Amino acid sequence: MKRNSYSIKLIGCVYCLFLLAFFSFQSNAYPAPSDYFDNVQKIFIGYYQRPAAPAGLNYWSGRISDSGGDQYAVIEAFANSPESQGLYSQITSANIRSVVTTIFQALFNRIPGQAGLDYYENGFNEGRFTPATIMLNVLDGATGTDLQSVNNKLAASGTFTGIINPELDGFVPNFQVTYSGEPDATAGRNFLKSVTSDPATIPDRDEITEYMQDYIAIIPSDPIVNQGMSLADLSGVWEINSMNSPSPDWQRGSLTILPNGSFSGWLYQSNELEPLLWLSGTMSITPDGIITVTVPDPEIPLSFQCSMDSGKSVAVCTFTLEFDVSMAIFTRKAATSYSLADLSGMWEMNSLMSSSFWWERGPVTIGPDGSFSATSTGSDGSPGSASGTMSITYDGIISVTGADIPLNLRCVMDSGKSVVACTSSDEDDAGMMVFTKKAVRYYQGDMSGMWEMNSLRSLIPWWEKGSLAIGSDGSFTGMVSGKDGSLLPVSGTFSVAPDGIISATAAGTSSFKCAMDSGKTVAVCTLTELEGYTDMMILTKRPVPYP
Repeated sequence: MKRNSYSIKLIGCVYCLFLLAFFSFQSNAYPAPSDYFDNVQKIFIGYYQRPAAPAGLNYWSGRISDSGGDQYAVIEAFANSPESQGLYSQITSANIRSVVTTIFQALFNRIPGQAGLDYYENGFNEGRFTPATIMLNVLDGATGTDLQSVNNKLAASGTFTGIINPELDGFVPNFQVTYSGEPDATAGRNFLKSVTSDPATIPDRDEITEYMQDYIAIIPSDPIVNQGMSLADLSGVWEINSMNSPSPDWQRGSLTILPNGSFSGWLYQSNELEPLLWLSGTMSITPDGIITVTVPDPEIPLSFQCSMDSGKSVAVCTFTLEFDVSMAIFTRKAATSYSLADLSGMWEMNSLMSSSFWWERGPVTIGPDGSFSATSTGSDGSPGSASGTMSITYDGIISVTGADIPLNLRCVMDSGKSVVACTSSDEDDAGMMVFTKKAVRYYQGDMSGMWEMNSLRSLIPWWEKGSLAIGSDGSFTGMVSGKDGSLLPVSGTFSVAPDGIISATAAGTSSFKCAMDSGKTVAVCTLTELEGYTDMMILTKRPVPYP
């Protein structure tokens, strides 16, 4: 009988959300510029000896895409640029041996052997290699440890460029640090010099951030300069969406937090016992983003604790109520107004039911007019689909219309415009749904650093929270505490796909899967425990405090 109710939900209810299969077909019909990001990074590494700037990465990838994938269409411009010629000078038969030696040192951290020098010198003199192609010829000829060195530099460069512009869209206002001019180019070259064929030399995301803080971020207004949290980062208007378990209840409302941490606001509840709550008190925050209430309101439990992401637009909390547990998602309101353009694009959805063992997830495509279509997979493996229309108010409140979508569904968008949190309910159940917007491209290094984890389990009153240290290769260790005060060490490996879907080897189940937002500071996961319990887990990236 319960299975039948799931099937009804999958016909079109909001928990089954979303995506349009033909959008995936269309996006795969022709290679997108992002498909050439690695090619362009290699060209930057070879010709400029440094990671690409986001704007350059997008521009040159677009040029290669427009030429049908012919990267030789752009290398002439690189080879003849002032930056490349400043490193290698005009390449002639007289200096080809010294040029090849410089190339080998930049790419492979070694000088070439006699046979290699002779091969490239003869090829150049015979016209098989040209001044424009010689760099690419050396790159393409790399094998063994030389190839590993290039791949390691490529991985480090991908993370480097992604830290500058997490969305990798080349949109300058989204940049976390200004990376331009000869001093920054030199810093970029020095950064890559330390990366060799040894995987241990690939710096993780935090190490790269610290390098940028020390050697590249010379403009005080660069967001990366001060990554630690303070009360100023709490100040503003926040929307709240929370869900209880196992009761079929949700709460939603808004809080205004003043610069001194004091807050006040209203919280609306789905149950009829006390539908409206007035909240007030004072919040405090540690430099690594842990939020507590220092003057508890009678309605706020002492167990209340939140973790703010390093993008400073999302905070996730878990806490214990009298008979329930709850997860709350705080989303900061943007200072500027929202529009349908902020909704348009590719998203991933994860949802959890409060009073049944059920989660659902899937991709969502939202058009410029707000129309959406989606496919989803339920926790029992069953497929679903939905379509309809979304609208958004100037202050980020999203409503959804479509067949069988609950009338009480309400969503809010964060100020980073990469996370949307929703709550909804029917007679028997409540649901929490989180959308994460997709970036153009993700790299394994996007997961590296310190993350906070908050997890809610459906149907039984249980939460978990803790800290995870994730290496550049995806390996992680951490300590997780449960609702009952228990502590459990955890370890394993996360794998990040280019589309931002994250899997893990030590999740205890093959159903574990996460989706990372375009800002690369929030990852939302759903999973089924070995005992059959269903969970939603949200990871928030910790800031890297400035030394």
